Amino acid sequence: MAYSSGTFSRLYDWTTDRDAGVKIRADRMDEEFDGIATGLTTAILKDGTQTTTAVVPFAFGISIVDNKAITLGTNSDITIQYDETTNDSLEIAAATEGAALGIVFKSDQGDDNADQHKLSIADGGTLTLASKISGSFVTYLTHTPNSTVASSTLAVAGNLTVGGNLTLGSGAELSEAELEMLDGITAGTVAASKAVVVDSNKDIASFRNITLTGELDAGSLDVSGDADIDGTLEADAITVGGTALNTVIAGVTVTNATTAAVATTVTISDNESTNEENAVVFTAGGDVDGGNIGLESDGDLTYNPSTGTVTATVFKGNIDAVDGDFDGTLEADAITIGGTGIGSIYSAIAGSSNIVTTGALNSGSITSGFGAINNGSSNITTTGVGTFASLDISGDIDVDGTANLDVVDIDGAVDMATSLTVGGATTFNGTVAGTAMTLLATTTVSSAVSNVTFSSSLITDTYMDYRVTIRFAAPATNGQALFVHPSDNNGSDYDILIEQHMQYHDLKASLAFGNAGTNGNSGAKVQIGTGTENTANKGLNADIMFIGLRQTTGFKAMHFNCIGAHDNDGGHNTGNDYWWQGGAKFIGSSNTDRTAINNLKFQFASGNVAQGTFSLYGIKS
Repeated sequence: MAYSSGTFSRLYDWTTDRDAGVKIRADRMDEEFDGIATGLTTAILKDGTQTTTAVVPFAFGISIVDNKAITLGTNSDITIQYDETTNDSLEIAAATEGAALGIVFKSDQGDDNADQHKLSIADGGTLTLASKISGSFVTYLTHTPNSTVASSTLAVAGNLTVGGNLTLGSGAELSEAELEMLDGITAGTVAASKAVVVDSNKDIASFRNITLTGELDAGSLDVSGDADIDGTLEADAITVGGTALNTVIAGVTVTNATTAAVATTVTISDNESTNEENAVVFTAGGDVDGGNIGLESDGDLTYNPSTGTVTATVFKGNIDAVDGDFDGTLEADAITIGGTGIGSIYSAIAGSSNIVTTGALNSGSITSGFGAINNGSSNITTTGVGTFASLDISGDIDVDGTANLDVVDIDGAVDMATSLTVGGATTFNGTVAGTAMTLLATTTVSSAVSNVTFSSSLITDTYMDYRVTIRFAAPATNGQALFVHPSDNNGSDYDILIEQHMQYHDLKASLAFGNAGTNGNSGAKVQIGTGTENTANKGLNADIMFIGLRQTTGFKAMHFNCIGAHDNDGGHNTGNDYWWQGGAKFIGSSNTDRTAINNLKFQFASGNVAQGTFSLYGIKS
């Protein structure tokens, strides 16, 4: 048979028949095409016109492309597909409008109730999970969606066990320990480590101790034991055993005090050190004989336990004190110091080695051996001449007249309102304030760099004019001219419009001179010298002055002098060494721009800067 068990086999070979001289016959054609017909009748066709009559095994699986579904059910009830376009997910859907979707999960062939769980999604989105109990599915979890997640609900029909903390609402979190405080509560009874809930009458019992930092406000207070009150007990009325307190005091306390024996001693503790004025208690009625007498005090006689001070308006009698401090006037018929009358001491003051005075010393002299003079924060004033072996002043010196000093050594700053005239040599190791030139920065090139730049951190409004000195600058590539590039945006652009001119003077025997420079006025840079030599002990030295570099009106000016070895220098009076001088006008990034310059870049025409010392000075004007 041509077709058998899904395999089609040819019965005849037409080429073989031709070669064997076998003619085309109807019986042989019928057999061949009967096999083809049988194969086509039993095949599954892609147009869906054939229905399978048995289970079809797929040896290599089934592949279904995106968004194409498997449809289940006679009425096409359920579809299964990979929805790549909308949800990018595996999608199981009820294919009928308004129909719910139910999926049953079974283990162990589902032959027991506990083996089956059902996931259901109703029309409208309510999702339920159910387990089979006594032949029917019983819901244990229900999720009801609403317009927002916060308004949606999740209902659990049985018990809920949470391994971690339980977070509710917008962040309220309950741990297991906190939930256990609510477990097993008996309303109206306090239990250890449990929350407190009042009963239906709003009563609670069995508290042990209650500590309040605020106020207890109660309709009534019934204390069966003792009451210990550290503060003040205030009440509209107090009774003792049913009797008003004032009656008890009058009838019991006063009577007992009247009949009791009079005490002869009082025990007092020495435990007070508060800084306060306490009244001193004394006997009443001017009684000095003793007996049963009253006590009293007034505000004029006090004692401060912190300072040990007794205060009164007047002290009468002898005063024996270690020290005496009198804010007012001390008046006495006689005063002795160390047993000697004060009148006998007056005559010795002039020769004393220790004088304390609060007034002026208007006459006399202070001789050697007197000792130190300490006048605190007061001034010492004299119209005469002060002669000192040495004078050490830690503060300022203000001299209205002439200061004649043989040698001056000043470690700090000197600020003079008028001129300073110096007859001899003067050495300054620091910065001289005023209009002087101040060294701002020095860059020494010992290994090759592309350029040397002074940026906006150095070129500021502190100085209007600037000066640059260059010592022994040489290019890495022989015979290169040095250029200075100005910028008004700290090097983001070097596009300043410049007008310039340079002349040369040959220092050798020819003494030739003339105009020099090839840069012109369109390069946004100023040329300083030409053909600088880079061999050992040769290079370029320059002194460059920048005038008005920080002004924002008018032009900026530059002029320079430099001397350098040319690239054909052959030694003394051989080849060429030149003195170049020139000037330039800085306009701005346009003909109307006058922005202040804040960046200067020094760079050779080609190659790196191989060596040199570049110093920037600021000049106040």
